[in-house]
Amino acid sequence: MNKQLTLQTDKGLKLVYAHEIRYCHAAKDSCEVHLKDNTQLSASERMCKIIQKLTSSTFFRCHHSYLVNIKCIKEYNYEKKKIILDDKLEIPLAHRRRSAFFKILNNLHKATGGGVIVRLVLHYSNKYTPVGKTTTVMDKTATLMAILYTTGII
Repeated sequence: MNKQLTLQTDKGLKLVYAHEIRYCHAAKDSCEVHLKDNTQLSASERMCKIIQKLTSSTFFRCHHSYLVNIKCIKEYNYEKKKIILDDKLEIPLAHRRRSAFFKILNNLHKATGGGVIVRLVLHYSNKYTPVGKTTTVMDKTATLMAILYTTGII
């Protein structure tokens, strides 16, 4: 994915490769674009305009104010309802976008032949338990397991 974007900033135009973007955060009429090299650009354009430029399936709008690069996701925390990026930054996942999020992760997992590993974390009795295909979980969490199963995660 070598798509190059032109972003309007207060200092002029900035050229950025799509794969360099970690996430974007909307703020009124502008958008903060956070790059993998830990730099941040303040684009003077709305999130919807940036989404139109990023026609890539590797980006997901997880919240009204956030767009994330799926390749930068490390885990999802059920208790906090947050997506955790590879640098441990927590990004909110809107309730109405959860189903689409899990479908995308499942499709990505299948497309890579199981190469993408996402750790789902559940909070129960003050103990974090990783949930996955080989993990056994207590009976009291059967509802959560059923939800994960129906979304195709496990």
